[in-house]
Amino acid sequence: MSALFVCIGLMSIQIYWSMHMGMVGRTIGWMMMSVAMMTVLGGLMLVLFKLLRQKMLHEVQKDFVSNITHEFKTPLSVIHLSAEVLKDPKIITTPQRLLNYAGIIAQESKHLSSHVEKVFQLSEIESGGLKMKPDTMDWGELLQENVKIFEKIIQEQSGEIKLHLSDSQIDFYGDYFHLNNVISNLIDNAIKYCDNTPVIHIFLKIRRKNLHISVKDNGIGIGKQHQKLLFRKFYRVPTGNVHDVKGVGLGLNYAKFIAKAHGGEIRCSSNLGKGSTFTLVFPIKN
Repeated sequence: MSALFVCIGLMSIQIYWSMHMGMVGRTIGWMMMSVAMMTVLGGLMLVLFKLLRQKMLHEVQKDFVSNITHEFKTPLSVIHLSAEVLKDPKIITTPQRLLNYAGIIAQESKHLSSHVEKVFQLSEIESGGLKMKPDTMDWGELLQENVKIFEKIIQEQSGEIKLHLSDSQIDFYGDYFHLNNVISNLIDNAIKYCDNTPVIHIFLKIRRKNLHISVKDNGIGIGKQHQKLLFRKFYRVPTGNVHDVKGVGLGLNYAKFIAKAHGGEIRCSSNLGKGSTFTLVFPIKN
């Protein structure tokens, strides 16, 4: 409203100058009018931008609440149903059935713990309480351990995971725990967002005095319009009618934070239907 009054005031001055100040007055008046209009338009665009950003943030937070509710509700329901089955005294007579349901409870409890840990990490990042505990570590060893963990899961889907290491050992000064979490999240995403037989390549190499760790998949890919938003908190790429991909939109934001805490960054290269490559880049300190 104040911008409107300013504009009206300047218009009055411009009219007055046009009537009493001749050609020079008219020129100055039109210049002032142009500046005023540009200021008003700039202010309106800024207000519009802030409103749109607030709306997007509201939608993203609403999606997060919906996702996290679903992620907690599903395993809790499965645990509840399994517990009801185990309450039947007759189940003792079928040890294998008892073992299966006990395994289900253990697996879903692990899922719940994973979700709680992600929310806890978010809380620590927000409060500045997430501290790094760096030490000398071997990236090759870290990647090999992750391959062993995920190899069985991928083989069950008739897929494969291939590790391409550097010729020499690459030592790094970093927090093994958090960097391991990042790699684990990237591999897990590569499996989840694949609608065919998963084939994953992991590369460890040095390029132009930078250390590159890449996780490349043959999954569904990510549209260009979403790639810049990927690392925002709570953001999840829309999957259309596909609702079986679990997640709460924290993994990549966490990866970005951990990479930055180590003086590096995380990049994404992807094409729809052709897979994605996520790359961690760290400067090599002499």
